[in-house]
Amino acid sequence: MPLNSINNNTIMKRLFIVFLFNALLFEHAVASDKIYSSSSQGNQHLALIHFSQHSLQPNKKTEVKPKENVTKPSSKQKKSSWGNEIVYTKRSNNAVRSGAGAFFPVVATVPENMPLKVMDRGEKWLKVQLPDKKEGWIAENCLVDRPTDANASKRLASSWSGGKASRAGVAAAVKGFAGKFGKTNSGNVNAVFEYAQKGFTLSEYTSFNSPISRAGSTNRGKFTLGSAGLSSGAYDVRFAEQQIGAGIAARIIATKGLYNDRALHQYLNLICTSIAMNSESYDVDFTVYILNDNLINAFALPGGYIFVTTGLIKACQDEAELATVIAHEMGHVILRHGLQELSKRIAKIRAEILFDELDAEFEDERDEEEKEMEAELDNIAEEAYERCIGRRLMQYEFEADKAGAVLSANAGYDPTAIVRMLRTVSGIQASQPKPESLDSEYFNTNEYKLRISGVESFISVGYNSSGATLRDRFNSRTSKLR
Repeated sequence: MPLNSINNNTIMKRLFIVFLFNALLFEHAVASDKIYSSSSQGNQHLALIHFSQHSLQPNKKTEVKPKENVTKPSSKQKKSSWGNEIVYTKRSNNAVRSGAGAFFPVVATVPENMPLKVMDRGEKWLKVQLPDKKEGWIAENCLVDRPTDANASKRLASSWSGGKASRAGVAAAVKGFAGKFGKTNSGNVNAVFEYAQKGFTLSEYTSFNSPISRAGSTNRGKFTLGSAGLSSGAYDVRFAEQQIGAGIAARIIATKGLYNDRALHQYLNLICTSIAMNSESYDVDFTVYILNDNLINAFALPGGYIFVTTGLIKACQDEAELATVIAHEMGHVILRHGLQELSKRIAKIRAEILFDELDAEFEDERDEEEKEMEAELDNIAEEAYERCIGRRLMQYEFEADKAGAVLSANAGYDPTAIVRMLRTVSGIQASQPKPESLDSEYFNTNEYKLRISGVESFISVGYNSSGATLRDRFNSRTSKLR
């Protein structure tokens, strides 16, 4: 039929048929998609440790298996009546951020079983919409495709209003405990949170990471802590751990004082972010603080607070060595070293004290329970602080040295840098007096020999010595210290 003989009604009918056919194809494609699901992690151990105390079990070679190509497990996709994909939070507290990365600001913190509408997908991150229509990005580590408690999920969907789960509300809760436990002025408490604001953009992070990628390490993206037999998955930061870590951090800052150089802090946090983003715990917002102390030391607190001294930075010869120190401390946090019994007690502290508006019908009972939990949290924090400033078990150092090699190598740094750093620290500390109360007790020369032998043995199985060292960038960024 000639085109000019087709009337408008005929054209509209044919266009509608084409539209309907394409819509059916699209619906079929969506229905075939799968939601990523990962199992909840069991209780692990709290991490609180010092770099100068760590050791690796010698003469025991551990075969490190390369990370297998991971594909998203299939699961039945949940749909709303409108055909939108729905996922559910699986952790006791889950951060929704303004961008797809742990260094982006928190938009809201939501409890377990929260239904979220999927708006978009990125690598390891999903853009979601909360029941109150607020949008943000959440890590796949936090999600499952069906709620563990369907009734709780329905209640959240109908009653959620954000409230205390806003960034300001959560920060206020953590800051409140830090101020109370830290036993210091508000300036030191505020410093914990001010320095946790990374201050760099996604493009700045990408630019920083480029030289590491160009180094062409064959280890990059190849290993995990799980493949080394160290961890069963990602680090799930409990709300109570954030409170305890912030409180201890405030005390430490009050005692030692922070090094006043925001650019240097940003440099160390870019290194830390590069390591974290290439790990199983890519969604954890680790923060590195620099203490104004010439003694060589580094340690980590629950919740991802990491401290290094100016003396330790001066002892490093390149960026890879500094990266292995940071990775070592991250390993202690992820593996929850040193506070096994405290970890069990922390797990019993209900995260719902943060989301108490959801259980208004039990107001009287909950008030008394919250008082008991707050008292228990105080006791745990005091014990954690005492353990933090004391000597740690050598076995934790064995594992942390392995973790330092794994995490730094997987990010693209030279894994042998940890061997060089241990030799340097051993030589310098042998000529220095033992540190006082806050600092860790130094290991003697023989103990360092065991660590060096052990980490060399570990790296020799499965790792290539290639990787970024970036001496010139390190010297440029740390020049004010020299």
